Amino acid sequence: MFSKGFIRETNMAMRGGDGILAAYSKFVDSDLRLGILPDVYLKDGEAQVVICEIGNRTTKASKLTRDLCTTLQNEFADQYGSKNVRILKGP
Repeated sequence: MFSKGFIRETNMAMRGGDGILAAYSKFVDSDLRLGILPDVYLKDGEAQVVICEIGNRTTKASKLTRDLCTTLQNEFADQYGSKNVRILKGP
């Protein structure tokens, strides 16, 4: 995610949640957080990356989120094998 400009959060209390391992943010020029916030959880023996798009009221993911999912899918598939990587879409 670093290659896409995301940095790891140092204040995990901001995000919270059971099983959270890491949280990431991306800042825009005005020092405001971008509304796409990836979190990494460990649940049922699986690492799960959850991406929340704050302010997106449509049912379609933004181009940035789709690009990030593609990047993560490719990098995880290279590392762990494509059969071990799934992309799930929310409701």
